[in-house]
Amino acid sequence: MRSIKFILLPILGVLAAIIAFKLAGPFEATLSRPDLGPDDPRALFTYGTRWGDVNRIAFGALVCGPFAVVLTLGRRSPLRVIFAGILGAALGGLVNFVTDSGSDMFGLFLSGKSAEFGSLMAMFAWCALVPLGIALSITVALGVTPERLRRAIYSAKWASIASFCVQIVGGFLGAPDPSSENLLQSQIPVWRLVEIAVGIALGVTILIADEWIRVASIRQLHGRNEFRDWSIDHAVTHIGSAEGCEIPLFGLNGVEPVHAIIVRQATQFQLEARGHTLLNGHPVTTASLQSGDQITIANVVLVFTAQGGFYRPVSTKNPSIPIALQNPNPVFIPQPQAAPYQPVVAPISHPSPSKILVDGHGQRLPLALGRYGVGRENTNPICLYNDFQVAPNHAVIMVSDVGIEVVDLGAPTGTKINGTRISGLVALKLGDTVEFGSTRFTYSQ
Repeated sequence: MRSIKFILLPILGVLAAIIAFKLAGPFEATLSRPDLGPDDPRALFTYGTRWGDVNRIAFGALVCGPFAVVLTLGRRSPLRVIFAGILGAALGGLVNFVTDSGSDMFGLFLSGKSAEFGSLMAMFAWCALVPLGIALSITVALGVTPERLRRAIYSAKWASIASFCVQIVGGFLGAPDPSSENLLQSQIPVWRLVEIAVGIALGVTILIADEWIRVASIRQLHGRNEFRDWSIDHAVTHIGSAEGCEIPLFGLNGVEPVHAIIVRQATQFQLEARGHTLLNGHPVTTASLQSGDQITIANVVLVFTAQGGFYRPVSTKNPSIPIALQNPNPVFIPQPQAAPYQPVVAPISHPSPSKILVDGHGQRLPLALGRYGVGRENTNPICLYNDFQVAPNHAVIMVSDVGIEVVDLGAPTGTKINGTRISGLVALKLGDTVEFGSTRFTYSQ
């Protein structure tokens, strides 16, 4: 469905323009107004004609309604899809009537100085207001959030540019005869091209924005109806079987009405599980989410992606970490303030533990000879996934027969030994404390 949308929405935009003109066709006679003299500015505008009213309402409704349905299909329950379509059609028809008529009224107001000047300004107003009104109507039908508003403005901007270019080209190629009695009727082909351009531009740019202008998204990787995806646009995103969940998982055994939530704080995302939930294969109650993390609920696998873009599979290798630091069995260490929840720790299996670090919870971490990356990225052997003060790749611990050495990788919050921030490579002595962000370890044997 996701790939089909890139074809379907532009086609729906074209059909909306064509059908709107067909519906307005029986009223073309209202465009011929012999009662208005050639010097009357009203002769240049469709405002006040039945043809203009029908076309404006029909185009707005036929764009916004189907667009809202396609954009919610597979992401919401059938009732919500229907509701979004009805609301989109109603808002689209109303808003497009207001914006299109408003551009005509603006042109008539400026025609007091010059009819040509008023007509030109009305064209600018139309190109700016109509795409923006349609994009905002679709956004309201989907549910207003700051992220969706940002995507709507992006779409409207490019649709405005496309409609303006078609207006200019169409004006040159199909310039009407000012002395014609059917001046307005002669411009219908140009208007049709402009509305088709708006429909195509909105269809393409809305989908581009929906894919790329995201802070984060969730993609269903496995399970029923796989490859659905949702933008994380709310401060709190609910996952579950309840009707109002932003990420609905319907008809699955073991899924609670609100099974889990994702809490957004700026660019940080926190997963809070209410039912049995796995994060990268480990049961969790609360955890910080990183791009590429896999959330498993029942038999559904959801992939979290930060900073927008198309889905990129989780990589088991991180080029920013030396090969020696990569470990297929990372240790997930909680930050101290995460209590009372107890995360599952996947211990590192080594044949002969050499040194031991003890964290703030009293959890003992045996380390054999070798090198260990420390950070929030789940490719690090020591993964402090729930400490927001820890950088993705924060530091390196090197264990030898002599002892333990720590090197900071330039993390913003730094690495501290016994409360003092270090630079370069520093050796630990028995009893020393080492801090990564807000997580503290004590060197023991």
